[in-house]
Parts: sequence; structure tokens; C-alpha cells
Amino acid sequence: MSGLKNLFDSDVPRWACELTSNHVIVVHVGADRQKILSHSIVELSPGDLSGDLRESKQFDSLRIRKALYKALDQAGFSGTEIAMVVPDGMARTSIISADNFPKDSLQQKLWISWKLKKKVPFDIETARMAYSVFSKNGSFSILVALSP
Repeated sequence: MSGLKNLFDSDVPRWACELTSNHVIVVHVGADRQKILSHSIVELSPGDLSGDLRESKQFDSLRIRKALYKALDQAGFSGTEIAMVVPDGMARTSIISADNFPKDSLQQKLWISWKLKKKVPFDIETARMAYSVFSKNGSFSILVALSP
């Protein structure tokens, strides 16, 4: 798992966006990560965003998108990378360890889905998936993020 610590090195994006049930918050920090250079907070209406994975409709995508663009514009976003923070209930993250891992990306996704199928409270077949594979000495650690 030592490869996972690279995710938290100082080369992570200097822009971050957090979605809460009440706000979209955007922050830009300096290169030394000690000073906030700009920020913005845009309010959401009640019901625009829910953090419960069991709900069929978790958010109003049009309103969230408009609030996000407004927050990015107000903060002066100019970049290509941004870290996103979403409510705990909107995504599941897991780390899977394996001695063997498929090389083909389709097979990788199928393998990950099979491993996590009974561990998430939503239909994994229709979920969005992002993952990173870290290998060391012939074994693999797979960091997976899933959202319905």
C-alpha cells in the first residue's frame, strides 16, 4: 500500500471543490499549501443534493452544475485539475489487495465489480467507477471509487 501514499503528496491539485447538502465550496491554495489564494461559496436549495446512496434521485444535476460553474467562476478557477469532495453517502471508496489482476481494462472493471458487488448499497452494474492500480513486488493494491 506504500504506493497509495503518492496520492497525498504535494503534487495534488491546488484547487478543491466540496459539495455539501447546502453549498458548493471552491478553494485555491498557494504552491506551499499554506495560504488560500481565492475561494467561493454558492448556496444550494434544500433538496438539490442528498448524500444517501439508497435514494434513487440523489441530486438535481442541472442545479448542481449551475452552482458548480458559478462557484468556479467566482473563485477564478484556471486550471485543469481539481480535487472533489462529495458527501460520504454519495460514493464508496475501497482498497482491494490482490496477487493477480487482469491487464485488460474491461476485465479489470468486471473483476472489481465482482469483488465489491455485495459491499455497496446500490446496483454496481450501473455505478460509475474510477480506480487506480498500484503494484509492488508482484502484488496489487487497487483504489476504487464507486458512485451510483
